[in-house]
Order: sequence, then C-alpha cells, then structure tokens
Amino acid sequence: MAAIKLEKNNIICHGCLSVDRSLLPIKKNMDLYFILLGNQQFYSGDVTGPVYMCFECRSLLQKVGMFRQRLQRAQDMFSKMLLNWTPGKTLSQLSISKNIDYDLTCTENDNDSKIKIELNDSGNDYNETIVKEELDDTLNYNGIGNIDIGLKKIRSVRRKCKISDTRFTDDEKESLVVPFLIKLNDVFALPKKRNGVHYKNMLATCSKYIGNLAEVRRNDLERVGPNLECTDCGAQITDRDMMAHWDEHRVHLHRCNLCDVISRSRKEIIQHITEVHTKVYTCKECGIKCWKLQEFNKHYRNFHKYFVCDHCDKKFYSKSVIERHIRCRHLRPPPPEPPEQAYCVECDRVFPSQQMYRRHLRTAAAHRPPKNTKVPCPDCGKTFSRKVYMNNHHKQVHRRDSPHYCRDCDKYFINGYAIRTHVKFVHEKSEKPKNKICDICQRGFHTNRVLSNHRRTHTGERPYCCEHCGAAFAQLQARKTHERTQHRAAQ
Repeated sequence: MAAIKLEKNNIICHGCLSVDRSLLPIKKNMDLYFILLGNQQFYSGDVTGPVYMCFECRSLLQKVGMFRQRLQRAQDMFSKMLLNWTPGKTLSQLSISKNIDYDLTCTENDNDSKIKIELNDSGNDYNETIVKEELDDTLNYNGIGNIDIGLKKIRSVRRKCKISDTRFTDDEKESLVVPFLIKLNDVFALPKKRNGVHYKNMLATCSKYIGNLAEVRRNDLERVGPNLECTDCGAQITDRDMMAHWDEHRVHLHRCNLCDVISRSRKEIIQHITEVHTKVYTCKECGIKCWKLQEFNKHYRNFHKYFVCDHCDKKFYSKSVIERHIRCRHLRPPPPEPPEQAYCVECDRVFPSQQMYRRHLRTAAAHRPPKNTKVPCPDCGKTFSRKVYMNNHHKQVHRRDSPHYCRDCDKYFINGYAIRTHVKFVHEKSEKPKNKICDICQRGFHTNRVLSNHRRTHTGERPYCCEHCGAAFAQLQARKTHERTQHRAAQ
C-alpha cells in the first residue's frame, strides 16, 4: 500500500471525510491509526504533518485504544498465572441482573397454536402462564419483540429522570394520609372516568360509597313529615330543611398526599402508598420529584419537552405541529401585490388599470389640444373659435333674428337664459353671487373666467403673447388692447 501524504493545511477529516465539523489533530494512538490502515511499516514515530479527525472519529479511535490496553492487561495477568489458573477478578465492567418484567421465555406448542410465557428464574416459586388464542400469520407475534419495546420505554424514561426505590416507614405512611371534609355536592362535581361510573383519582370502594350516599339523599328528599331524621348522620330536621341539609352535608374522606388519590378508608390509602409509590422519579433537568410515572411525563412535557418558534416565540409540544406552524404562518409566500394604479395629475383621477388610463388620455377633452381655427363673421369680419359662436353672433347682431329682445335697452339675446340673466342683474340690480372662490386668497368671483384671470395675478402666468412684439399678458383683453393701440399700423 502506498504511503499517505499528510498535509499541514488539511480541512477534511481523515476518518469520515467530513468538512463541516471542527477538526483537531490526533496526538494519541497515532500508531493504532496506521495499524488500522494496514500500513504500520510507514509509521516511524515522527510524522511530517498532523492527522486531523472530527470528534466522532477521535472517540472511536480512543475506544479501540482502550480495548487494546485491556487486551494487553489481560494477557499480562494470564501469563503470570498460566500454570495455576483460577477464575479471578474480571476486567469487564458489566453486571448481571434479573427483572421479572422481561426475563421471560416464550415457547410454542407444536400440537396447537397456543403460546406459553414463563419466567426464566427457576428459583422463583412464581410462574406465570399466558395463553393466547390462535394468531394470524400476518401478525408475526414475538414475545422478545414486545420485551424490547418495554426495554426501550424504560431506557427513554431513564434518560429523562433518575428512578430510585422508596421505602416508607409506618409513621411516614400515616403522615402521608390527609383527612378532610368535603361537601357532597362538591363530590358530585368531580370529573368521572370514561365509563361514567367511577370518579377520577378515587378508589372504587369510595366511588361505590358515594353512589350509595346519592341514593340515600334521593330517598330522604322524597320523605314528607314534620320531624325527619337524616339517614346518614342522624340529624333531626324538617322536610322543608331537608334540601338545605343535604346541600351542606359533608363527607369524611382521606387523600394521598403524593398523588391526591381519594378514599373513604385510611387503611386503603396506606395500602395504596405501599403498593403504588414504590419508586420516585427525579427529573434530571430541574430536580423535581414525582411519585408517579404519569405525573413525571406530564411535568417533562410541560416544562422541558417543548419547541419554541424562532419567529413568534410560541411554544409547541410536538415537532410536527411546530413544523406545520412555521410552514403555514411564517414560510407562506406573500400575497401578490395589486396592480399599480394609474393616476392622472391634471384631472386628479385614479384609474384601476393602465388600459383605462390610456383611453382617458385619448378621449378626455382636457387632454385634447384646442384647435386654433378662426371662423370670421361675413358681415363685420370678427373671428370666432367655433362656427356655432359665429352663427350666434351673426344672428344676434346683424340679422336680429332672435326672439329674445329687451325693450329697455334695445338688445337681442341668443337664448332665454341670457335675457333672464340680463334683466335680473342689469335692470333689477340684483347682486351677482360670488361663489367661485380663489384657493389662494379666498376671494369670491361671479364667473370661472374672472376667477382664472385673477389666479394669474398670484402665479404670474402670462399665457397671451403679442404676435408683433412678443409682449405677454395675463388676460386676453389686455393683449387685444395692446395690439389695437400699439400696432394699429400693422393691422
């Protein structure tokens, strides 16, 4: 086998080829490393570079080295007593123990399909025989397999807590029994088991006693008379006070101070402590002591075995539940953003789509450029921006073809609204409403045209330019006056 090249800057484990672990050079058992490789002749005690390994490979190599030391020690002891060999001290660190719960032997009778399970300990007088009915082939029953399941359960419990035996003296058992008085109605309110007959945390004899007491209570309430006696306690009461008496009726019971089991008899609680509370389960995490395995499992599940969400710090008692929570709550893809809405600045309108916004730009009158058409009057030559305006002017001024005529001032108007407005504000002297408010100085005006001309005094806008000299004006009439007075010759 070719020699292995050792590099100083090695980033790969020589045992498992890991690259994502913390690697350290091995200092002990270097010769054993080359022996396992099968090329001991290439190791001379002085290596040109270190051999890097991860924690797992270093641990395995250390165990092999310890086993080699045990072999050398055993051979050394064996060579000293080779002639007179007697069984002496063993080098094994394992011990042998028996447990009646799983030291069983499973045998099957060839004549029928019945299974017999017996204890392995022949010194015990106790033999247990369990006969099972004919089993299906698909079930593949194996007593050893069931025993392995029990062993796994015991080992998992021992990893969480320390199990030790308890032996209470008679005085300690007496001190663990707590007598108390409780109302009968409070006993009836206790939760029951699934069968609905016995109460939880209550022995069967006590549950039967409470059931008989309920029957006595029902019979006493059905009795009628001036002087009655309570069947249970012998109190003299009337039929009217019988209901109140049974509502306040108290029962003498005893409770186990270790697990809150209730019984009527003190001896039953002492017997319960002797039979049930033989072991104490001490939590390795916090040191709390529990006297029942079920109680310890509940404690470990509520205080130590839980998972915390890194996003919202919520606690979960199942790995699958917290995985589903993170997947549904925190890893859910964000909702799609709504399409961007189009906004028209000039019209101050919002459109739900770009298509409707482009349609608005094509069809709205505010975005269509004004046509610079001039329609002249055939009689006086005055120009208008639209033909309808020229027709109204010609009909009103030159032809006097309008039926709307003012007799006071000898004027014709194009429609009824115009003559009514003229009569109202000129002849009747009504005040014009100034409801067109300037948003800068809050002044009111009668028409939008006057308001727009006034707003230009704030903004400084001069949209009307002279065609001859380029002078700009804020109002159209001012430009016309300028052209008429300054550029008459040009016209």
